[in-house]
Amino acid sequence: MRGAGTAADIADSVAAFAASHGMLPRRGVMLACVSGGADSMCMLDILVKLAPSIGYDVDVAHFNHMLRGGESERDMDFVADYCEKAGLKYHAGRGDTEAEAARARAGIEETARDMRYAYFEKLAERLGASAAATAHTADDNAETVLFNLARGTGARGLCGIPPVRGRIVRPMLCVTRRDVEAYLSERGIPHVEDSTNISGDYARNRLRRGVMPVLRAINPAAAANIMRASELSRSDDDFLRSEARRFIADCHNGGRVPVRRLLELHPAVAARVVRALAGVGLSREHVRAVLSLCRSDSPSGEACLPGGASAFREYGYILFAPSGTPRGFEPTELVPGTVARPEGAGIAISCEEGIYCDRINKSLTSFVFDRGKICGKLSVRPREPGDTINILGANGTPLGTKTLKKLFIEKRIPARSRASVPVIADETGPLAILGVGRGARCTPRLGCEAITVRAVAVRREQETE
Repeated sequence: MRGAGTAADIADSVAAFAASHGMLPRRGVMLACVSGGADSMCMLDILVKLAPSIGYDVDVAHFNHMLRGGESERDMDFVADYCEKAGLKYHAGRGDTEAEAARARAGIEETARDMRYAYFEKLAERLGASAAATAHTADDNAETVLFNLARGTGARGLCGIPPVRGRIVRPMLCVTRRDVEAYLSERGIPHVEDSTNISGDYARNRLRRGVMPVLRAINPAAAANIMRASELSRSDDDFLRSEARRFIADCHNGGRVPVRRLLELHPAVAARVVRALAGVGLSREHVRAVLSLCRSDSPSGEACLPGGASAFREYGYILFAPSGTPRGFEPTELVPGTVARPEGAGIAISCEEGIYCDRINKSLTSFVFDRGKICGKLSVRPREPGDTINILGANGTPLGTKTLKKLFIEKRIPARSRASVPVIADETGPLAILGVGRGARCTPRLGCEAITVRAVAVRREQETE
């Protein structure tokens, strides 16, 4: 990127930059997001000039944040009047930014940005516009990078403002604010000034007025050079993210990732895998906590993340899920001749009476018990503290009494999943554990009166039918 001279040079630079990033649609509507300030008026004029040769129509969108009283109304009227004289279709939205920020307990600048982008996205969707252009310049990008550095950032923050993000495009990133001023002067394009741009209350203004002049004194091309560095960082980050996506496609199984495979990755790729799978914004400390959990000798553990999420270590795997131990299911009595659907268990269990005349069924979803040995009521429930069972081996030989906790550890059942494992029990204790094994007590004899319990998985929506 090099500094442009005349208005024609600046327009050519914008056109070339926009074309190289696929910003300009060949047909349909290009939505120009115009505040009325210098940058957006320069962008609007360039987009209108390019439209006939490329084939798109320009519609103009303005959002009134209602933050500056009469000045906000002035800006909206200015853009509306300009569009009317230029024969451009004009769309305006407004929102009480202060009230929304208070409701969301968020900052004014963050809220204003979210509100206007939400409006632009919704309007573009309604108009069928394939692109909505904002007027960020190379100076805006430099300020963003410096702000991210001051705050503490990784490679992503050094990438600056993306030229394209979904439907939002930024064709002016290739020019500086001085280029914009030169263009408006030569073309005689009017604009309005936002009085808050000179306020020292905003960090970005302090960077703009205090830091950027010092950098330009060191090198007049400072903003352009920072933009070039952002492009290089973005290219590197795109590659590392593609490596992370490839790993996830190969190794992500049922919401789980093998710890060993994750730790074999380069740390830069591993961090991006963690961020992608977490689904929430993570700080460097959060990523480190997850990778430390992976390196831990403990087979179980949890790293708490923002937004009520957590990373869980489950033996050789790491997975991401809402924080906290999953709630167990409601204990449910098993009555012969009926089908039970314990709430939250995801299973349906049938219970039938009959005479036992077969060998032991080795399926761990179907169990047969000697009715005469059952003590009291039969039920399906989560495990309880102190539960024990004399588990049978594959050949039907008792292996000795074990606590369910120890048995679950031996079977490598993750700690956070144990409350949801169905236990078939009578009033004395466990008789069998679904998917794990059967106990020696209540083993049926040929010809005895027996109760057969069979479980099948059901979809969640079926549980309430």
